[in-house]
Amino acid sequence: MLSYRHGFHAGNHGDVLKHLTQMLIIEKLLVKAKPFVYIDTHSGAGCYDLAADEAQKTAEYEQGIGRLQPQQANDASLVRYQALLQPYLAQQQYPGSPVIAASLLRDTDHIELMELHNTEIGNLKTNLARYRKQQSEQTAHQSIHHRDGFEGLVAILPHAIKRGLVLIDPSYEIASDYQQVVSAVKQAYKRWPTGIFAIWYPLLTQRAKNKAGKSEWMLEQLVQLGPKNMLVAELAVDDPAKDGGMYGSGMAILNAPWQVDELLASALAEVTPQLAQDDKAYHRISWMIESE
Repeated sequence: MLSYRHGFHAGNHGDVLKHLTQMLIIEKLLVKAKPFVYIDTHSGAGCYDLAADEAQKTAEYEQGIGRLQPQQANDASLVRYQALLQPYLAQQQYPGSPVIAASLLRDTDHIELMELHNTEIGNLKTNLARYRKQQSEQTAHQSIHHRDGFEGLVAILPHAIKRGLVLIDPSYEIASDYQQVVSAVKQAYKRWPTGIFAIWYPLLTQRAKNKAGKSEWMLEQLVQLGPKNMLVAELAVDDPAKDGGMYGSGMAILNAPWQVDELLASALAEVTPQLAQDDKAYHRISWMIESE
């Protein structure tokens, strides 16, 4: 949606789940020397100023990374996530998924970034150029596309590089986004069945009348695509009975790498009590399709 700006929400509990999952999948891809591609359908600005008016207006980061980062993590994955964020948080910034990917990928890997918003595409190019300039070593090859991410994903597949990760995280401010996710993944998976598809989605209370139940519907539709496996990880920080809107979020991972479920379960067991807003907070890891 062209009115959506992620700067209002950067670093919230949804970002914690999304970027922790992103990091763990990329780390699995890095185990092999063979190059891979990272594709981001809704890239946003790439990096966010937590001191800016947008972030300060909602202060959502205070209930997300603001709670997590001051704690000394015990879980090894959380230790790496905190270390990844620390240089940015020290400057009152939060890195979005494009910058996180750029910081992890090798110079043999490839990054494809898409963003439709006329202002955010400029911010994305500026932030990625600044990141490249700051690095003393070569970084992954980057392509930035000013286009709709759903359309762009299908258009660039199959990619010349056979391995990789697609991150899909639209705003879901309009109910049709759920259908667009299913449609785009259906077409993309047919063209690139070896890719990993990670889809972020909100957990919403009945207050979101035209969207309540849409995430559950979307998960059921993704199962029907018949991937070799499908893992779901959810983090709820509030009681849905309060009817306050978004009480948590989830990640649906098609073709999930080996042991990502165990890594997420361990990390979220530590994250959940730290981000909990009441005693109804929970996390769950489940296979909707498990590899044979």
